[in-house]
Amino acid sequence: MLTHDPPHLGILKRADVFRQSQLSLDLNWSRLPLPRGYPLHRHEFSELVIVLAGSGLHTTPTESFSIRRGDVFMLQGDEAHGYQETHELEMANLLFFPGELRLPWGELSALPGFHVLFTIEPHIRRQESLKSRLCLDAASLKQVTAWLTELDRELTEQQPGWTVQALSYFLLILTHLSRCAGQDARQEPLPVLKIGSVLSLMEQRYAEPLTLEQLAREGHLSERSLHRSFHQALGCSPMEYLTRIRLQRAQEQLKRSGATVTEVAHSVGFSDSSYFSRKFRQAVGVSPRDWQRRRT
Repeated sequence: MLTHDPPHLGILKRADVFRQSQLSLDLNWSRLPLPRGYPLHRHEFSELVIVLAGSGLHTTPTESFSIRRGDVFMLQGDEAHGYQETHELEMANLLFFPGELRLPWGELSALPGFHVLFTIEPHIRRQESLKSRLCLDAASLKQVTAWLTELDRELTEQQPGWTVQALSYFLLILTHLSRCAGQDARQEPLPVLKIGSVLSLMEQRYAEPLTLEQLAREGHLSERSLHRSFHQALGCSPMEYLTRIRLQRAQEQLKRSGATVTEVAHSVGFSDSSYFSRKFRQAVGVSPRDWQRRRT
């Protein structure tokens, strides 16, 4: 087990692994035979890992856990990770920049399983007692592998219309994995699917005056259970997470529209623009007006 962050941890950048293309999306196929592994590293992009064959240990600076055929897990760029004790390990590594891809993220976020895989699982995986991850059955893995092959072909050949086709295959994969994660989460001791349902409601209705009571009702949990489960899964309260969503949407609006700070505050669910400005400064480090001025 690794116990500290090495002083010269490698950082993979876009130019290190991305092919030259118009997309903020790429696909790598990795084969790590025994006893070779891959040292701890970080990257400036997000990575969705799908284990196609073999086995090994996925390592972090503090722990390691076994991975095998069918396992799927999401890695944020700031997460240090690597692989050890690999035995004919083959993986598909989907590399992407979420904020740069034109995908219907709003529609995807309506799927509770999407939040299970992309929001909740990366957080709880860092807790030693909660090594939760999606594992695809043979049929789903075969289907996803077929889409990965087509995605790779589009990215490689770049025939006319390839960007639309590549994004379509990527969207098929994300949707299918989200559905599988939703089904798989029903077996988890932590009510992650219920939390995913609450997150879906937040994403769709963040501008409304949602209450803890409403959120608990959506998750079929008591308010106390919802509060405890949120802290266990995401490290914050439900209302704190709702505020994060509202502030993220506010940043998007301030960047893309000419609306005033007060108009943006009201549009994302803050009834008091002064309170909005205070929370925005706490989260972002500058006032909403300064943030907007620097990006328009």
